[in-house]
Amino acid sequence: MNQIFDGNKTQVEFTENKFKKTPNIYIYSIESLMTDNIVKNHLGVEKSLYMDALKENNFVIFDNHFSDDYSTRNSLNSILSIDQSIWKNNKQDYFSGRSNSPFFDILRNNNYKIFTGFHDSHFGPPGKNVDGYFTFRSIKISNKTYETYYVNYCQFKMPWYHFQLFNYCEFLEFFLNIDNSQKLYSLEKFEKYIMSFINEEKNYNKFVIFHQLTHSHPNHSTINWTKYFIESRKKTVSIINELTEKIKSKDPNAILIIIGDHGPSLLKMSVEKKFHENIMKTYNNDEKLSYVMDRFYTVGAIFDNSSICTNNILDLKEKNYTTNSMLLNNVLSCLFDKEEFTSKKLIYSIPGYKDTLLENGGRYEDYLFYN
Repeated sequence: MNQIFDGNKTQVEFTENKFKKTPNIYIYSIESLMTDNIVKNHLGVEKSLYMDALKENNFVIFDNHFSDDYSTRNSLNSILSIDQSIWKNNKQDYFSGRSNSPFFDILRNNNYKIFTGFHDSHFGPPGKNVDGYFTFRSIKISNKTYETYYVNYCQFKMPWYHFQLFNYCEFLEFFLNIDNSQKLYSLEKFEKYIMSFINEEKNYNKFVIFHQLTHSHPNHSTINWTKYFIESRKKTVSIINELTEKIKSKDPNAILIIIGDHGPSLLKMSVEKKFHENIMKTYNNDEKLSYVMDRFYTVGAIFDNSSICTNNILDLKEKNYTTNSMLLNNVLSCLFDKEEFTSKKLIYSIPGYKDTLLENGGRYEDYLFYN
């Protein structure tokens, strides 16, 4: 094994460092995605529509699929950690690039560039360990030096009050001649920009993970969230269709993974009593099961247009449950052409949080309601 991957016990350890296959990998996370059975039983809406879109576009859809952690930040960072047992004790900022992951080292060792993106600055300022980290404040101009200055000092709220006081960012915009046509200042413009990442490159491979807000979970001031969901689900259908078509036409040998970052957590986030009643009724007033299904149960699907990893993916489909990180790790096992590629067996379990019904976590296999 290459020694650069040895010795760091707070990170996953790989036993391999060279892929046998190098397709581009795209992960598109969509906020709080729910399966049809959750939509029907929790919301009282007959269908999500987007689950049909996944089926019609020939995705492999995984039953009993869960997020590895809760909150968008924890969920997406945990995927990049690879080893969930280590992640639970060593949470780091991989998504923004502020922390390096041995997984990133493996990607770079196989000539991959790493791109991440989230509409707002939720993941904090950018780090040096990804090749591109995009938010709605990102810009696209030809002068990369100026672009770097703008992103690093103006993409996020600056901690230096005196810089803000003297309108540093406004001056930099004026000095660099940046206008709104160069900014990803709207959700729509951000989504269009990250869609453009689906294409083949001649000189390098790509690993891309983006999060999109086609709809969001409710907050404590939200009323009639069902209406909001019904109106927004068509946007999710449109995105799934567009992503699939772009893979087929622009990067046919790529692997596309679509996930929900987590469930909508209606029991915590919504003040609408009907959701609470629906959920508790569905699970016969089992509070722990209700908690898991509401917070962690979500959507996981893979589109393998050129059947590069079909055997691995279909083997995973036979498992009695899957998680977001299991989907990525399954693709990695295909690229390594080796079922196990880490120094210890990867274990997946529900994370525990203080003042919740599962303070010490739990086993996903104990909460498989839809068999």
